[in-house]
Amino acid sequence: MGTLVFKPDSRDRHFTIIDGQQRLATFTIILTVLRKLTNEYAPAKYKEIEKRLLIKGNPRFKPSLHDHDAFARLLENAEGLQKVRHKQVKAGYDFFYDGIQNYIENTKGKKRSHFGKFLKTVLTRMVFVEIVLTGDDDAHAIFESINYAGVPLTQADLARNFILSLVRNGKEQQRLNNAYWRPIEDKIEESISGSNVRDRKAEFQKTLRDFLRAFLVVEKRKYISTTDLFRELRSYFCAGHVEDKLKKLFKEAEKYCKFINPKLEDREKLRSQLQRLADLKMTTYYPVLLVLYRSLANEEITSKELEQAMRYIESFVVRRAFNSKVSRDLNQVFAMIAVKLIDKKGKNIAKILRDEKWHGDEHFKTCFVSSPIYTTAPATAKFALESIERYKSADKELQIAKSQIEHVFPQQAEMDDWDSDALSDLKKNLHVMGNLTLTAYNTKLSNHGFKEKKKVYKKSPYWLTKIIAKHDTWTKAEIEKRGVRLLRVAMKIWHGCRV
Repeated sequence: MGTLVFKPDSRDRHFTIIDGQQRLATFTIILTVLRKLTNEYAPAKYKEIEKRLLIKGNPRFKPSLHDHDAFARLLENAEGLQKVRHKQVKAGYDFFYDGIQNYIENTKGKKRSHFGKFLKTVLTRMVFVEIVLTGDDDAHAIFESINYAGVPLTQADLARNFILSLVRNGKEQQRLNNAYWRPIEDKIEESISGSNVRDRKAEFQKTLRDFLRAFLVVEKRKYISTTDLFRELRSYFCAGHVEDKLKKLFKEAEKYCKFINPKLEDREKLRSQLQRLADLKMTTYYPVLLVLYRSLANEEITSKELEQAMRYIESFVVRRAFNSKVSRDLNQVFAMIAVKLIDKKGKNIAKILRDEKWHGDEHFKTCFVSSPIYTTAPATAKFALESIERYKSADKELQIAKSQIEHVFPQQAEMDDWDSDALSDLKKNLHVMGNLTLTAYNTKLSNHGFKEKKKVYKKSPYWLTKIIAKHDTWTKAEIEKRGVRLLRVAMKIWHGCRV
């Protein structure tokens, strides 16, 4: 069944699970199902299974505090697992119950006999390799090494278990978890999207990881990579004052959740600008936003100054994206910007951005027209097209979010539909802004010739697309002219540094 790694707790004769909690949780669910089925098939075995689940009336297995309530209800009465919070545990219980019940019911012969054999197999053949650490072993370093080549670490469990392990008293651990860590997880979970359980779980883990990294960048005033995250977290909390730091982490989580879900921001102008940043589909600048929101909370900057600072960040990101020659990792860039901004108490962000190569107008003009932005930064290309459309459109209620990027000269062009003399230049300019637009129609039309596309473009709700229909041909010259036309709008949206 795999390996279980424990560390003894000398205070109350309990063992902390270092690795294998999911395996134990699954086995506990299976035993709970078997306990239920013994009522029908083997009543005499009920107490034997009960002893494996409980000790002196208390659960032998106590999962992470996040799942504590779900497993308590499971052991008491699985029928009580109805709430959304218990959804995964209930799904596991139902899966094993239905599977085992169907297996027994569909066997030929004596059902009780088959159940007895099945039960014996589970109780005697399903075994674990048990490893118990000594007091000198670094439990969390071992957990990291065990999982290094396997499934990616669950940052939530790793971080929570380590932080709370620094507190000696079990009741104090429970209090700190309920007061700070659990609310942090709840806030993040309420803020993320995701259409199904699997997607939401993956997004939750990524969001928590990104939050912890952004928080530590600000607290430790240095760039922190994802691979160094847990090491830096351990260093930060081992320095002492665990509750004070958890309290600060909780306060920063409230701010951070506004970045991933701008609807949580009550102030309309800030909410609008946060949404624009969210539409960039990036998290690299989050440490800078944390610093700015701290400065706002400390009354070092005003709401208006924060709004302007976010506009600067947007311009910095967009202008930089069009320069494909910039190689520095934006995570490192924004970490350094955040550190500099702390010393300035949230002030002078424009100058700091300028020093980090906030591209000027002449440079931006050249790159905007000629950069193959669709290949180097497709999310920014979509954001730029949407922003230009909103700026120019007379219909301010126009729905743009579900639009798609369209190549006027297609990526998979049917060559007979295009001027053979222009093909070489068209291919060279395939991914530049002048050849990109927005569409809401079926993508099956995207590979057609220009004459066919014009018919559809004329009916488009988008200004960006309608203006293309005014052309009779589509060549390098038209692409460059359109690129320049879009640039004039872009210059009004994303101003350069003015300090």
